[in-house]
Amino acid sequence: MFSSPSEGRGHRFKSCRVRQSFQRLRKFFELAKEHELDYSNIAYKAGVSSETIYRWQKSNVPNLVTFSACLEAMGYELTIKNR
Repeated sequence: MFSSPSEGRGHRFKSCRVRQSFQRLRKFFELAKEHELDYSNIAYKAGVSSETIYRWQKSNVPNLVTFSACLEAMGYELTIKNR
């Protein structure tokens, strides 16, 4: 099977986005640990189940709304900025 150059770029772009998502998720867990925040407490404040956060540790990528709510529960916000 042959693929066009644009298909290859799409695959690399998706791979880059996934890597960035995992970096943000890793930062989330680092911040929780640094500030000694309990996942159950974060989940309660964010309105999600604690199992949701525990699943993120098992390589499940969170949806944007849930992730943003958990960050806000920790006193942080998800922002968009120019590179």
